Amino acid sequence: MEMHSGKHRADRLRRYSAALAPGASLVLLYLLYMAIKRITRVEEGSASSFVLTEFNADTVEKQSADLLARLNLGVSAVVYVVAWAACVFVMFHTICRVNMKRTEARFHAPIAGLVMLGIGILLGIGNPLTITPLRDLLVHSLDWMLLAHGQQWLELANAMGISVALLFVGAAAVTLSAPVLESTSPAAGVADIALRIRMIDRSLYAGAVVLVAAVLHASILHGLPRLYLPQADEKSLNDLASGITFAQGTLWTLTLLAIYVPTAGLLRKWAHQAAAESQPHQAEAWLKENGLDVSLVSQLKSLAAALAPLFAGSVADNLLKVLTG
Repeated sequence: MEMHSGKHRADRLRRYSAALAPGASLVLLYLLYMAIKRITRVEEGSASSFVLTEFNADTVEKQSADLLARLNLGVSAVVYVVAWAACVFVMFHTICRVNMKRTEARFHAPIAGLVMLGIGILLGIGNPLTITPLRDLLVHSLDWMLLAHGQQWLELANAMGISVALLFVGAAAVTLSAPVLESTSPAAGVADIALRIRMIDRSLYAGAVVLVAAVLHASILHGLPRLYLPQADEKSLNDLASGITFAQGTLWTLTLLAIYVPTAGLLRKWAHQAAAESQPHQAEAWLKENGLDVSLVSQLKSLAAALAPLFAGSVADNLLKVLTG
């Protein structure tokens, strides 16, 4: 009895220690990010050399440009919000599904998810983590376009991206900390781990869609000041905005990888350990029979999803040119 109790405590300690891995990985990434920002002094970049002029739609061309900018901003905002809401649903579904058969965590896990979501929103408001040395210029442009609330618009867009990242951390932590259902057989334990991998993959895909929408929305936001700039300054602004959009896409891709890689890696490690104990000579086939896809194609799909914000950052400028004609 005492030996069983010791094994149970050791298993709980292993799970709780593993649950810290996604969050620790994300913290290390953002410490590196802050260090790079400090070394490069990117936040000290000033947009004061760009002189904004009051927009005067005195020609058909300017009226069309203003209308198209408003349309692109509105459409990208709607897509971003809908993707964010769907992603939140998918990640909470992951949290609840993993803990469905665990009475002791059925209510605690969703509360943990809500806490992570709330922290993400609070971090995004008034504390922008994205690379935006043109922030003041964007706020003024949005104020002129929307008649007010430019700062609030930027903070909300920022909060949505950060909250998704932290909710993904919460879903990953819950997925790793929940006890494996292996009371009936080793196969049941592997099937439970396979379910977790499928759910965390869905969360990755949902998070990638949101962050792609965030990058495209940021690209459109950075194009707004062109309406209020002399034509001679437009190219300089376009080049800077393209660089910032690419940097944001890179940051979001690294964020997804920092959360997903340790989570999926640990789950696959546990599954392979169970397979080695049960079927040491046919581990791969046994895992596949019990619902765990260990193929290269499956892993490449996850990698492609994580890289999607980076690709979006690369093509956002060309896409914006298509949208604006």
